[in-house]
Formats: sequence, structure tokens, C-alpha cells
Amino acid sequence: MNRAQRGIVILYCLLLVYCCVWIPWHFALAGERYGHRYIRAGYGWLWRGPSTGNSFDDLRSSPDLAIVAMRFVVITTICIAAYLLAREKKSTS
Repeated sequence: MNRAQRGIVILYCLLLVYCCVWIPWHFALAGERYGHRYIRAGYGWLWRGPSTGNSFDDLRSSPDLAIVAMRFVVITTICIAAYLLAREKKSTS
């Protein structure tokens, strides 16, 4: 593993930690009138939740796990591509 690949692995780990602690929050609107709609409550730290100014919305908010999973997939894909490009760069030098 060359220096560029080590840097990519470190960046990947830092980005995963970021995705795990800075979370998008949402809450569901229940009832026949609304169907199954979700309203974004904003971003917030995992241990604190969002701060929208409306404590009722903050209390019923939950992490939006679909967006967190999408972040993981995107970050993993980009870092794998960069890692493989760094390996190819070394072998052609």
C-alpha cells in the first residue's frame, strides 16, 4: 500500500465517522389525510438530534437511516475508485 492509498483509507474512515455522528433527522406525518409522508427536521448530532426551534417536532424526530445508508454507499464507491486509481498510478510509474 503506497502513501496515497493510506491517505485514502484514512479519509474514508474519517468520512464514515462523520456520517455516523452528523445525522439527517425526519418525522412522520400520521393519519389518513397525510398518508405516509416524512418531513425533514434538519441535521443534528447523533446524541442531540435536530434543533428546529419547535420542541414537539424535535421530540418526535428520528434519524433518517435511508439517507445515512445512501451516504455510506456513495462514500464507499468514491473511495474504492480513488484507491484503485492510486494503485494504478503506482504501477504505471
